[in-house]
Amino acid sequence: MRESATPGSLRVVLADPHSTGGGQVRYVATLARELARRGHEVTVACRADSLLERLARVEGVRFLHLAYPRGMKPAAWFRDLCRCAGYLRAYRPQVLHVNGSQDHWLFALVNQRMGHPCGLVRSRHNTYPVASHVFNRVLNRTWTDWQLLVGPALVPQYEGHPVFDATRVTVVQNGVDVDRFKPDLEKRQRARREFGFSEGDIVCGIVARLTPAKGHRYLLEAVARLKTEIPRLRVLALGSGEREEELKALTKHLGLSDRVLFAGYREDTDFCLHAVDFGAQPSVGTEIAPFSVLELMATGIPVVVSDYGGLPYLVTDGEDGLIVPHGTVEPLAEAIRKLATEPDTRRSFGERARARILRSATLESFVEGTLSVYRSALSRVIGWS
Repeated sequence: MRESATPGSLRVVLADPHSTGGGQVRYVATLARELARRGHEVTVACRADSLLERLARVEGVRFLHLAYPRGMKPAAWFRDLCRCAGYLRAYRPQVLHVNGSQDHWLFALVNQRMGHPCGLVRSRHNTYPVASHVFNRVLNRTWTDWQLLVGPALVPQYEGHPVFDATRVTVVQNGVDVDRFKPDLEKRQRARREFGFSEGDIVCGIVARLTPAKGHRYLLEAVARLKTEIPRLRVLALGSGEREEELKALTKHLGLSDRVLFAGYREDTDFCLHAVDFGAQPSVGTEIAPFSVLELMATGIPVVVSDYGGLPYLVTDGEDGLIVPHGTVEPLAEAIRKLATEPDTRRSFGERARARILRSATLESFVEGTLSVYRSALSRVIGWS
């Protein structure tokens, strides 16, 4: 077996098939950068010119460009299989860490064809159900060495599921850089100026892709109910997606065009969040442990979240944030009213929110937990001879 560059370091391939952004892409990019910074040899297997490649491009990270074709395209799949096999023979990684269905099947097939020399880890990022057919059983029970859940909300979904071996499932909570995301008065002043908010404005921030699952519609309708009562209430929406034009039309229809700013996708979220007084994440689908909520909390900003998926595991209602039923408007409006009109509550919730992140969702705990899963996966394989 080829020796790693430094004692104790690992050779890891991190794979993800997405071309554009979202929490999963940020997860892979963050992990790639941090593993490389700690001296591990990292390759990111992604589409060429993808957002993931841009976010993960730091010293020490290699890239393996794959097509990840959608649907029945045998020639394209065959080219990816050959490219993967050639790269694994030359690079001889110890761990293959996959994050979606396409990359999971691709690397599992190559790893099996070569005799299973690498530990194969699959991260689970959402609440999508996993079919219990025989192919998934082989993929997950035999070909995959460990399942990594990004939040505890997923545990009930995997306990007792015939596709998974419960003894090889571990929760590793997503984590954020608490030094990068921390309260900073000077940043707040600059961010408010950049986005055009006055000091008297009360800004609710949402950082999410513009898709139905993120619940922007419920936020806009809740804010519309408060526009007369709280005339200085504003919304800063960070993110892009297929529903952008539809949401802008809804904003106009609700009479909120002068109160809602769609600022698009930003990579400098640590700066942008300082423009916000409190956050909202009224998701109605897929949500487990979004970085956006963790980053708001790390910055000392309280968040109103829905009770969907993993969000209630991140916030304690009435202590460091507020929880409302998902898919509803009136409870969300009431929670927004409370945080918009009670500055002392915002302050105390925000302080407790940051303290919570410092206890349980730091970048260090995220990376070390992931490395522990890698070691567990490696205990099941012989490695390269």
